[in-house]
Amino acid sequence: MILIVVTVFILPVPAEAGLVTEIDAINVANSWLAMNETPMEEIMGKTIREIQHFQGGKYGVPGYYVVFLNPSGLVVVPADDAFEPILAFSSDKLTHIKKQK
Repeated sequence: MILIVVTVFILPVPAEAGLVTEIDAINVANSWLAMNETPMEEIMGKTIREIQHFQGGKYGVPGYYVVFLNPSGLVVVPADDAFEPILAFSSDKLTHIKKQK
């Protein structure tokens, strides 16, 4: 009797991270605020006032979104879902962030 052994080689396929849209970033910020209205005992705004998207650098990095809250505070959401949903936050009142050219 002849025994045939079939070996299957599974080559690693790099998983590509998904891009986060502006709507996704808004949903992430809202969900995060709903989970804890005072993260790290900081008083944050409850509604979104504005969102800005900052493109990545010369290496093609997707960048991040800065979600400004009313009356104060901001949440930084990555534009790539391979990262943690919240990169940073602040309860300070900032009106905007100047984009570099």
